[in-house]
Amino acid sequence: MIAQEIIRINPTLVNRLILAGTGPRGGKEVDKVTGKTFSFMFKAGLERIDPKRYIFYNHDEQGKIEALKVLGRMGMRTEEFADKDMNVSGFLTQLKAIKRWGKDSQDDLKFITQATLIVNGDKDMQVPTENSYDMHAKIENSKLIIYPNAGHGSIFQYADEFSTELIAFLED
Repeated sequence: MIAQEIIRINPTLVNRLILAGTGPRGGKEVDKVTGKTFSFMFKAGLERIDPKRYIFYNHDEQGKIEALKVLGRMGMRTEEFADKDMNVSGFLTQLKAIKRWGKDSQDDLKFITQATLIVNGDKDMQVPTENSYDMHAKIENSKLIIYPNAGHGSIFQYADEFSTELIAFLED
């Protein structure tokens, strides 16, 4: 969302673009991210587990296993590299902006001429995977990677594979 706007406003600031787990302005169900987020957070709260489990990973047994692996790795980070506590005001502002972005008219994305890497899981329940295919079709100089049995957190679930693809894309 933000990267797409930066390119729209000043395309000379961006040489290469990476779009992971996102959609275009007015994309399918982008305006529903806020409701989905709160629903997943509520479900996680009832089960007393990290909300990232449902926000970023598939809701099946394999998704649970993958979430536990990634969340376990995150818990091993030193304080210097650990996630900061969530700023509730910033979080709500972000969700409001995403909702507005999703309700706007659809973009044709022709303004994006930079080499673009689009990445997602095949079952993103936050921002439907269909948006990744749509962006790939509309952005002429793009490469699409869809990871199997992965959701919104595909780049975390497939961290090694994504890192390899990312480095190759940036060095190309």
